[in-house]
Amino acid sequence: MLSLLPLHAAGHHRDGGPTVVDRVISSVTPTVRALAHARAQGRGGGDRLLVVAMPSTPDGPDLPGAQAEAEFLAARVAGATVLTGRDATREAVLDALPSAGWVHFACHGYSDPANPSDSHLVLHGQAPLRVVDVSRLRLSGAQFAYLSACDTARTTETLSDEAIHPAAAFQIAGFAQVVGTLWRVDDAVAPSLTQQIYTDLLSSGAQTAAAAVHRTIRALRDRYPNLPSLWAAHVHFGA
Repeated sequence: MLSLLPLHAAGHHRDGGPTVVDRVISSVTPTVRALAHARAQGRGGGDRLLVVAMPSTPDGPDLPGAQAEAEFLAARVAGATVLTGRDATREAVLDALPSAGWVHFACHGYSDPANPSDSHLVLHGQAPLRVVDVSRLRLSGAQFAYLSACDTARTTETLSDEAIHPAAAFQIAGFAQVVGTLWRVDDAVAPSLTQQIYTDLLSSGAQTAAAAVHRTIRALRDRYPNLPSLWAAHVHFGA
């Protein structure tokens, strides 16, 4: 049951007492096997970045922040492959993933408590990118995946020991480091988090993803200690 809680956010944030985030850099894994698999993967994919963004979807509210994230990354990372709107189909994403060392998704995410393997990221068209689609991949050059979407690391009390969700699927597919979310994220806050995490990460190297997430979350916590819903959703998975 502890897997349902944001343990990294534990502490006395309002009165300046002891907190976890001021003492440790948190990183989690859905299973020890998934962590071992990610660590065993090759690192030949380089730093090529794939960005997938859906600012507008037919059955969900618009995400202006998704466009902002895509534009920031396209300007920040030379040679990034950007799939937005109509170009961001399931087929296009699956074709592009094997050649990408880093991937970033900015879109709607849905968690299915009754059938976790059907939890998915929403893309253009009728076919989303489901957990089962990603977990079947074996990506030898995968390094870092950032899932800037809702509920990408959410599980249920009935399957809390299995941890089936999109973030886990990307780690199983071979990404040594994955950033996911425990609940719905604010579209107005997401671009700021993305920019801060990538600015930190790109200036210090891919091996510091956990530290980049940690520093970004702690800075936002210092601004909004009474609103953990804004800063505690993002978690780091992996090696």
